[in-house]
Amino acid sequence: MLEEKDIPVLDEIIDNLLSTNAEVNYEQFSNHEYFSALNDSNRKNKFQRLIDIIDDYNCARVYAHGYYKALYTNQNTLHFKEKGGFKALYELQLSEIKKQNGKEKIKQKESKMTNWKYYSFWPLTICTVISTFIAVRESIENRKIQESQTQLEKKLERKLEVKKSEQSKAHTLPLQDPSFRASSDKETSPRKRN
Repeated sequence: MLEEKDIPVLDEIIDNLLSTNAEVNYEQFSNHEYFSALNDSNRKNKFQRLIDIIDDYNCARVYAHGYYKALYTNQNTLHFKEKGGFKALYELQLSEIKKQNGKEKIKQKESKMTNWKYYSFWPLTICTVISTFIAVRESIENRKIQESQTQLEKKLERKLEVKKSEQSKAHTLPLQDPSFRASSDKETSPRKRN
């Protein structure tokens, strides 16, 4: 992984390779400000790390130069520089990190949503079952109430019909009136003889 502080030195090494078209080694960069805070052995190790980075991107040939390595140009050196060098690679790396962080945030949001779904599933399911049970029970009770009201209405209608029919019979058949019968029975009964 590229570090921001390494980028200027790496690009300077590539520029040096292209401008001199000769070997670049530690001695040429030993007094560079990049290494100023380090002792000699740490400077050499840090330079070797930079050579390893250049080798990983295949933008120069690496040769063993004693214990340490040296760099020469290869067929990719100029093309690599034209594409922007290590500065462009570092910017690409940053954009990839930003994309990765964005994906991580999306995954975290999805994870939170999944957790919410997981923890809310059973309570919501139980509430749904209970509310469905209550709705079915109320529907059945309403149906029973409607049926009983319908039966009561039918009974009342029958009673009204019976009363109406009795009243209509009473108006059409006055002879069947008991008081009328009693008076007519007296008139038609044989007189008692004295």
